[in-house]
Amino acid sequence: MTVTNSITGPETGEPASFQYVLPRGQMVHNIIAGDESVSDSEYRWTLDAPDGQNWLKVPSFDADANQRACKIGSNAESSVRDYGNDALAQILYDASIILTNDQELPWIVVAETGKPISEARGEVLSAARVLRQYSRIIPEASRGRVENSVSMSVWGVAIPEPVGLSLLVLPWNLPVQILVHKLAAALSARCPVIVKPSPLSPLSAARVVRAFTHSGLCREAISVVHGGPQTVYDLLSRPEIKMISFTGGTKAGKAVRIAAAQNDVKVVTELGGKSANIVLEDADLEKLVASILRGLTRNQGATCTAPTRLLVSNRRSAEIRDLLTKKMDEISPSDPYEEASRLGATRTKDIAERANRRLADSRTRGADVCGGQEITVPNRKGIFIRPAIVWGPSVEDPILTEELFAPVLTVQEFDTVDSAVELTNESPFGLSAGVWATDTEKAKCIAERLHVGTVHINHYGRRDSIDLPASGRGDSGTGAEGGPEGVREFQELKSIHIAKGD
Repeated sequence: MTVTNSITGPETGEPASFQYVLPRGQMVHNIIAGDESVSDSEYRWTLDAPDGQNWLKVPSFDADANQRACKIGSNAESSVRDYGNDALAQILYDASIILTNDQELPWIVVAETGKPISEARGEVLSAARVLRQYSRIIPEASRGRVENSVSMSVWGVAIPEPVGLSLLVLPWNLPVQILVHKLAAALSARCPVIVKPSPLSPLSAARVVRAFTHSGLCREAISVVHGGPQTVYDLLSRPEIKMISFTGGTKAGKAVRIAAAQNDVKVVTELGGKSANIVLEDADLEKLVASILRGLTRNQGATCTAPTRLLVSNRRSAEIRDLLTKKMDEISPSDPYEEASRLGATRTKDIAERANRRLADSRTRGADVCGGQEITVPNRKGIFIRPAIVWGPSVEDPILTEELFAPVLTVQEFDTVDSAVELTNESPFGLSAGVWATDTEKAKCIAERLHVGTVHINHYGRRDSIDLPASGRGDSGTGAEGGPEGVREFQELKSIHIAKGD
């Protein structure tokens, strides 16, 4: 398939004509130490999102490839550890430039995820910015601590050391951004890695990895192996793997934690979410609705931090309903390869069917459901569904606690702030939340009461260039990603105690 488009250069702003032929029928191989490795395992088709057609052939479980990747990665630990701060920062910066200038990568992301091309391009540019951020925080993350203030006879230092060969397991929904976050953190800690992409998004991982090797990183520092859960469990059973950073569903993440414990592998997990936004009576509703709908429709609702629950003061509920309904009616899926598209294709049939089941169940339980219809998009054969709003679901409705990965918003009313906080904290998830109020200090007090890792006040989902970590509570995972804290997840501390001289 050929995609032709006129785009604006992200750095210069100059218009440029670009034509890209999406590969169809291409075989995607494991990459061991920079070299593509033809697998002896079965190659299975993966479908593209916009058309739902056979697109790429991806290898399944390959124990030999896993073994070679582990051996090479383990042997590379000393080489990666020897990188100086300046050399490593330059590699990350150069990789960011390569990603910025990779005009093909956004089109690959559209095919892998179904998101609109403008959003895919934004994901790639955001990933490039993340690399530049990490290039600046490497010295801080590498710095030890000297203790000389208590003992009269001993002084000492606490030194961060790399944990070792790390396994990075990726979801399909943000294939570039999530890989870059994990990879930059691991390399900043001087850990070689094995990347295990989702079978639904295998091609973008290879492009990102090549950006690093073309920037001067030793080829042995990164390998890519494909497959499903069996690949992950096999790698976790191997003694060379010292850590796993996993992003995916809650059920799979819990299984990974159990498997990792069998071999004392350190674990960081970023799992599901069902993020609530609390709307107080003095909130700016125009700003609120624009932000919520932008976050809800991002990646067709397939983000773990999607704002899928709205808790509104009963004093403003009628206004919010009118405004939300009006703005939601203006949103409709369209061809994600078109620049004007703002809502693309649902990635899989399973996602669409699960959302439809939950919406039908909510109607049966008495909720007022608007939207959610599947529509036909000209020239595309994929699955396209309209956003949906569920007004007044019952407290027992599973739609309040099940992550759908679809653009489905539930709206509940509350009388008091205490009841809003209680509704938020009743969720088994604890990834993200939002608070909307003119009184920022009041909003901050509410934020401190929420059992989540990240709270947004008077916006939702904008992090820009802030080097703050993201973390989860409960079913949303363990550990942190982003900022110096994300690097430290790939480190272990060593304390050295030294006797003072007479």
